[in-house]
Amino acid sequence: MKKAILSLLTGVAWIGGALILRAQDPVEVDAKHYKVEFENNEVRILHINYGPGEKSVMHDHPESVAVFLTDQKAVFTTPDGKSAEIDAKAGEVKHLAAGPHLPKNIGDKPMEIVLVEFKAKPAAKNSLIPGNSLITSTPEEGRQLAIKMARLIIKATQPDDKVRERLRPIYAEDPAMLIAIGQTVAAEFATIAAANNYWKK
Repeated sequence: MKKAILSLLTGVAWIGGALILRAQDPVEVDAKHYKVEFENNEVRILHINYGPGEKSVMHDHPESVAVFLTDQKAVFTTPDGKSAEIDAKAGEVKHLAAGPHLPKNIGDKPMEIVLVEFKAKPAAKNSLIPGNSLITSTPEEGRQLAIKMARLIIKATQPDDKVRERLRPIYAEDPAMLIAIGQTVAAEFATIAAANNYWKK
């Protein structure tokens, strides 16, 4: 019974995420180019070095600020296959949005950057209802909220990201578990629908 309950709960976490490629930490997948110089609960500071023509692998950064120590001429490729060339001058500072990319130094000189990554603040303890409210503007927003709530239950039940990641392939291909996922989200949506009185609008 416990195993069945765990399978059902972990299955919900797959909603909206099973088909999304999990981005990777550049320090772990590309230690040649990325080195941690400092880290605490608020930020992580990386020292980045690329030789001429060198490129990385697809990886992910949170919201960051880049300080360019040298002139830069680079191409950044995103998971959808699109590429953009980004130039910068030594001493320039840029704010960078969070997201995955694959950088390549297309210049003829080394590229050196200090990157300050901002860590997301942890969610409030026991915050299983986003914004502490079930009220939404439309039924579609209510459905999305139901999915979020179901996924938050999983994180509260099994907070270990690696464990959830290991279990994902098991339930992602099990029809019975996928049906159970839909039923779990439907139960959450019924609660939200009642709170918003959708049926009488």
